Amino acid sequence: MLKINNATKSFAGIVAVDGCSFEIKEGTISALIGPNGAGKTTLFNCISRIYPIDSGEIIYKDHRLDLMPTHKIARLGIGRSFQITRTLDHLSVTENLVLPLAKTGDENPTKLENGVVITPPGYKEVYKKFIEDGWTSLSC
Repeated sequence: MLKINNATKSFAGIVAVDGCSFEIKEGTISALIGPNGAGKTTLFNCISRIYPIDSGEIIYKDHRLDLMPTHKIARLGIGRSFQITRTLDHLSVTENLVLPLAKTGDENPTKLENGVVITPPGYKEVYKKFIEDGWTSLSC
């Protein structure tokens, strides 16, 4: 399902991920462990294309993630959370939780490949507000 082939990422000559390769099969639970500075967060950033890899391949269900823009990767259901979260104080808890879904511009972004539909309470209202207010981008 997710295959990393010889992925490498460096910053100003310092190699953060060096020829990383592994495969995660569908239906399994896996963990990426290592000491501070080992490149775990950098690899997650490469998988979600926050950082482009220097070489190698990142493949998810026959899609080359390393060649796709971040918004298309997100539409495949791949995203990440950050250790330090930031909320928009003027929005309710529900609005903060569903805003990333509304930001995709998809009226029903929670429909998954296998036909399961998950729509959080209040999503439709936030989506409507998102569109009516003309939000096209969000900065935190």
